[in-house]
Order: sequence, then C-alpha cells, then structure tokens
Amino acid sequence: MINSKRGEVVSNGVKIVYWLKKYDNKKPTIFLHVGGGMNHTSLLKLEKELNKKGYSTITPDQRGTGESEVPLNPSKYSLKNYTLDLENILKKEKVKNPIFITQSFGFMPVVDYCAKTNNCQIIIGIGTSYNFSLGHSKIFMETTRTLELFIQKIIGKIYDCLHFFKKDKFENKNLSIYKSDIRYWLHFLKRTPKKRKANEYLANNNLKINLSGEIKNLKKPIFLICATKDQFIRKKVYKDFEKLGLKKFTYKIVKGTHSLPQSQPKKISKIILKYLSKKDY
Repeated sequence: MINSKRGEVVSNGVKIVYWLKKYDNKKPTIFLHVGGGMNHTSLLKLEKELNKKGYSTITPDQRGTGESEVPLNPSKYSLKNYTLDLENILKKEKVKNPIFITQSFGFMPVVDYCAKTNNCQIIIGIGTSYNFSLGHSKIFMETTRTLELFIQKIIGKIYDCLHFFKKDKFENKNLSIYKSDIRYWLHFLKRTPKKRKANEYLANNNLKINLSGEIKNLKKPIFLICATKDQFIRKKVYKDFEKLGLKKFTYKIVKGTHSLPQSQPKKISKIILKYLSKKDY
C-alpha cells in the first residue's frame, strides 16, 4: 500500500515543497528531479509508472516553481542552493542511497550532491549534460538567450494582463498533460512575472556551469537517455561523457525531442525499469 504526503523544508531561508509517495518495501526510493523552472507535475506520468512497480518516489517543486517560494534575489538560484534543497529533503526523510532520475537542468544539482555526499545508488539523466554549452558556439548561445528574453518580455506582457484581469496564476498547472515542446515553452511565458524572473535567474546563473570534474569523481553508475531531436542538448552528448573515461557509464538513444518523459512516459519508464533490473549497472 502506498502512503502519500506533502512535505516542506526551509533551505537557506526559502521554503521548498515536495511530494512523497512511499511503499512499505525494500526497494530503493527514487528521487525525481525535474527540469529547470518546471514544477513537480512535469514528471507525474513517469512517476506513476514507477509507482506501479512498487518504487517509492520523492518529487520537489524546485525553488521558484509550483508551491515552493519564489525569492527575487538572483543569488538564491545558484547551483549551490539547488543542491542544498535536495540535500535537506533527503535528510528530513532519512533516505539512504536513492536512485536519481533527472531531466535537463535537474541533472546538475544531483551530480553536485552525489559528488559531495556519495549518497546515491544510480543517476539517470534524460535530455541532459554536465555542461549545457557543449556543442554550441558562444555566439549561438548568446544569440539564442537574447532572442528568448526578448520574446518573453513581449509575449509576457500579454499574459501579465491576463493575470491581472482573470486572476489566474497558472503556476500549479499539471505539466504532465503537455506532450509538445511548444506547449512547454508557452508555459514558461504564461507564468506569473515573479516566476518568469526566477527562471531567468536560474538560466543566467547555471547555463555555463561545467561539472566535468564532479562527474569524473563520481563512483556511481550514470545512465543517459538521449533524444534524437533534442532542441537544447547536442545529439551526441553521450560522447562528451565517454571522453571523461567513466567506468560505469551507459546510454540509450530514443527517437523524440527534449520532452521525452512527458511525451513518452511509458516507453521511458520501460527503458529505466529494464536498466534497473540489471544486477551489474
């Protein structure tokens, strides 16, 4: 039987909300760390598939999203703070050696945490990298970011009017229902002005981080799931990991885009469960 609860921790002065679904069995707990700027529901369909197999799960609303607090101080969105958030959750729930399943930016705090504490069993990364600038020129990155911010400011003003007149906050939308990348992109624009600002701080602080050193020091297995048409991660990102000489690294290429766990939750869960069934990762 599964027990569900909503939990809270205060991390560096910021309230972080998370959801725990717990089974009374000996299977390891899975910590699902969503992509940057997304609330806990973005991996809800994948989580349900894992729960069906008896895995307990923890999924947080990252700072600046969902029911967690939204500080308007850029320094609050550093990698250090995201790492501290998941550390405090795991400490409160007394979870030892969890399996981490991450998407996009959610991979980085997990790598940072595991490198520092060694409190993990496996890290599974979906559509991610240890350095998001790999494979992209500096001009490309800066141009894309400038264009994105420009569009956010223009279209964001329209949504600000909707927030004012309709009093619709948008932030607790169930993101698991969005199967297309354009719907995800519009979600970022629809959010309240404070939450759009929070996502801007996250991107500015973390998109240029390089965690190759932390990855090299990890002694735990890493399993990468790569999309054939990922708009944000280069197609052969697995080669960047192989160049680091990791002893316990494997990958799987899946036809799809950056939103693999949202658009194909059953397929992704089958891939993950098959990987977890192996005795030797």
